[in-house]
Amino acid sequence: MQTPQTISLPGDCVLSDIAAVRQSLLDAFAFGGPIELDMSKLARIDVSFVQLVVAASRTASQTETQLTFSNVPDAVKATLQNAGLDLATLMVTGPH
Repeated sequence: MQTPQTISLPGDCVLSDIAAVRQSLLDAFAFGGPIELDMSKLARIDVSFVQLVVAASRTASQTETQLTFSNVPDAVKATLQNAGLDLATLMVTGPH
């Protein structure tokens, strides 16, 4: 089993900061292998973050890439749940 590439998200994942996170994800998908999003520093998100997580999940599923989330703050979980999303269903844990 491969060690995942860990992407440590910054404190703010809002529209003005999301391009750098998107590029990190694109690079990780291009490199191949499992990807872990470490959200331990994450303090502020907006709809651009929600869109990015959904797109990353879709890409992981299509490419059969493992995508996991770690250290998710309760406030982020609550915000995603309020948007009708559950991080557990967005994780891709292996090939179909």
